[in-house]
Amino acid sequence: MTKMYKIKMYLINLGDELSEKEIKEIIESSVERNSLSMIIEFDDISHKDIGEWTDDIKFNFSDTNIEEYRKEFKINEKN
Repeated sequence: MTKMYKIKMYLINLGDELSEKEIKEIIESSVERNSLSMIIEFDDISHKDIGEWTDDIKFNFSDTNIEEYRKEFKINEKN
């Protein structure tokens, strides 16, 4: 049976100023390199500036709860 998954992901760009197109290409090439039988279609991609990586922000820590990421974009949607 073929399955389709919807995966929501938060990605923090660590220093490289990659465009949305470049990020898509990196993900697609990673799948191709690993010989995975997958077709990837990208939905809406949005971004938000969260400061400098050297700033003391909650996203500097790998144990930040996923809800904090969701809240950050909900705040952005209200503005």
